[in-house]
Amino acid sequence: VSSSVSSSVSSSVSSSTSFSVDHMQLSSRLPLSVSLALQLAEQLEQHASYKLLASWRLQALLMRAWMDAYVAGRLAYETAQQSEALRLLSVATPHNCTAAIEQAVALLAAPLADPVLLSARHRVSVYADRLFQSVRMQLSVHQYGSAKLGRGDTLDMLDNPLNDRAFLLSELEPTLQANRTTAQRMSTIASLLDRTDPGPHGVYVDLGNREPYAHRAASGVVRLLGESSAAEDPYFHRNPFSGFEQPFNASLVAPVPQAWIRYAETIYDQPLRVLFSRLSVQRAYLLEVVYYQQDAGGNPVRLVANDLLIHDYQPKPYPMQPLRFLLPSNLTTEQGSLLLEFSQPPGEGGNGRSVQVAEIVLRRV
Repeated sequence: VSSSVSSSVSSSVSSSTSFSVDHMQLSSRLPLSVSLALQLAEQLEQHASYKLLASWRLQALLMRAWMDAYVAGRLAYETAQQSEALRLLSVATPHNCTAAIEQAVALLAAPLADPVLLSARHRVSVYADRLFQSVRMQLSVHQYGSAKLGRGDTLDMLDNPLNDRAFLLSELEPTLQANRTTAQRMSTIASLLDRTDPGPHGVYVDLGNREPYAHRAASGVVRLLGESSAAEDPYFHRNPFSGFEQPFNASLVAPVPQAWIRYAETIYDQPLRVLFSRLSVQRAYLLEVVYYQQDAGGNPVRLVANDLLIHDYQPKPYPMQPLRFLLPSNLTTEQGSLLLEFSQPPGEGGNGRSVQVAEIVLRRV
């Protein structure tokens, strides 16, 4: 064992008590599974031999346990941060809207200052450094010489936002300029608060977010249709699945909501089918679709609704933006159902990943 690894191992043993304190303070904020995994990882570390502590396998396990804890804790922190910012905006009036925006911006722009989360973040860095010392694992482009952004540079992307603060700040900060009017500020606030509101008898679906989608699926309002059971199709060649990505060149385009970088998708020639039920019969709907698109490439996509062509094969917008289509009043079935089918041209090949749908909104008109 090299001297650097031996020093690292010694510090691990001496700091085991503080690790337990960090875990105790974190546990109340974490999902039970994440908290238990961290506890087990700590127990392994405390009872490991010097030889095992120098093993990259244990170091990787410990880094993952602390990384999961850090991300889960920060998700709770940032979710509360965004909720409070939106609450400040929701009570804004023409008389105090500037102050409300200033308060929301200050809250969203504030750097992470939670000592418990910062301590967890430090633990991740400690194990990343040990992995570099033991097996030259390169988990950062700048710090350890990883090949490029998005290829194993875990540390470089670890602090990416888990809420919509980048998007909200990009919308709110310009309204504080001196040439903006009160009406413009109130309009921006309204558009942010109502962005995902489908209105009466409408439906909003964040297809990459499992929790609210699962609730709607259980109620029968929205379902993703597959052709096989999970046991018959473990590789998802014929069934839809969820994906998420952080655009690597995000600094070159305007920030987008988190809902736009997670999505439902199918691969190759398998269409993505989304079935809506319990819609109003003989009523027109405004359909709004957001396709995930990481860059200007990729295969085109076609959309068909109940056998009516909504748009033929066309490139997905980049930068990402909603596409809107007016659906005729006679399109829903007598049972109030609507089947949306997204597909790419047959036999296009490539990596097969083009049908990636992030958001769908149906607004009754």
